[in-house]
Amino acid sequence: MLRDGENLLFEAMTIIEYISHHHAAADMLIPSDADAAIGMRMLDRMFGNYVMEPMADVVSEHLHDSEYPDRGADSRSRRQAGPALYRPCFPPRAPDRD
Repeated sequence: MLRDGENLLFEAMTIIEYISHHHAAADMLIPSDADAAIGMRMLDRMFGNYVMEPMADVVSEHLHDSEYPDRGADSRSRRQAGPALYRPCFPPRAPDRD
């Protein structure tokens, strides 16, 4: 969560875009090249959805019952994360416009 004056922001990508727009040098956080920026946003979502979310399930299960965690939650999370990590991470580059 980020508070900047009257603005209260949450969600990592929103905060990064806000800081990039209001407080950072150009290209410091988000590339000005549209295709590179799309790739960066896609990586952010891939890690959020397919890496951190399953990891949070495993951590939550261990916090819930560290002596007898649901081992199935661990393997389900790994199966969810696995395919995403092997997909291409960047969209095909758009053809140059004349």
